[in-house]
Amino acid sequence: MIELHPFFLPEQGNWLELIHVLQNDLSLDVYPGGYSAMKNWYHQHAGVFNPIVEDLYGTDVHKIPEELLNRKEWERKFKLYKSDFLPIDLQIHKIKTRNYIIRIPSMERALLEMVDDVGVNNDIERVFEYYTDLAGDLHHKKYQQLLEKCTSERTIRLGLFLAEEGGTDCFPELNLNKIPLSLDKNLDYSFKHKAPNYIFKYNIDVSPNLNIMICEYASFYQKEFLTERAV
Repeated sequence: MIELHPFFLPEQGNWLELIHVLQNDLSLDVYPGGYSAMKNWYHQHAGVFNPIVEDLYGTDVHKIPEELLNRKEWERKFKLYKSDFLPIDLQIHKIKTRNYIIRIPSMERALLEMVDDVGVNNDIERVFEYYTDLAGDLHHKKYQQLLEKCTSERTIRLGLFLAEEGGTDCFPELNLNKIPLSLDKNLDYSFKHKAPNYIFKYNIDVSPNLNIMICEYASFYQKEFLTERAV
């Protein structure tokens, strides 16, 4: 069991009691995942000193008693995500955090949970920044395992694209032949933007608001234009 200390202040840890109750007393498949796992334990990308919303994932989120979820002492609101695109126990680790023993996803799984949520509650630009920030921290064997077991085509494609474009150390080590990838249908991650960037390799359209100076798929003219404006 790993001991991890969340970034938040002691008085902000009340809601961990809820997670402990859900997991250990009610035996529900519910855990803080995605952005919540990332900002609380793995990487506080921005200064989040007074978070008011936490993301709960799992196959049993619909079984959480409403009265329990809405108690004022948690000092939180909760977004619920029924997570079924990855196996239940895959890279779900038991940790000791504060005085609680709870289960959270690995860094790699939490990141893919954020990817899966792109266009719903997460912007692609926000998730892309996490990939660039964590470029040297992602474990290629863990990331490979998740992509092989993932049942969401849109998550696999975007997860590969962001890992490659974020310059992660893990991407060159991935075995793409073992990852279930079908490129027949174009997928739009630009969400009908008037001027999306088309990525031929993954047959996807992405937002032109990605960091275009990093993105190798951006045209030379786009980069040259931005460089001239920055002078």
